[in-house]
Amino acid sequence: MKKFSINRKQAISLTALVVIGAIAIVVLRGGGPGAVQVSTAKVVRGELKPTLFGIGVVEARRNILVGPTVAGRSCRTRRPG
Repeated sequence: MKKFSINRKQAISLTALVVIGAIAIVVLRGGGPGAVQVSTAKVVRGELKPTLFGIGVVEARRNILVGPTVAGRSCRTRRPG
């Protein structure tokens, strides 16, 4: 019975082929997760009223970071009114 052997060049070629195949599958299936639906609301000025009173520790259910997708400065801002 013949022993299976592979040299270094064949191993690198096989690894590169597997990586290229995995990238092709991701691209053909849509390139990852889709867009997230975002809702907006008009900003109004008002009073804050306490709705909960107690002693203890309060922890957030989710922690979400919001930031720009492109770095840079704003050239102009729009003021209401």
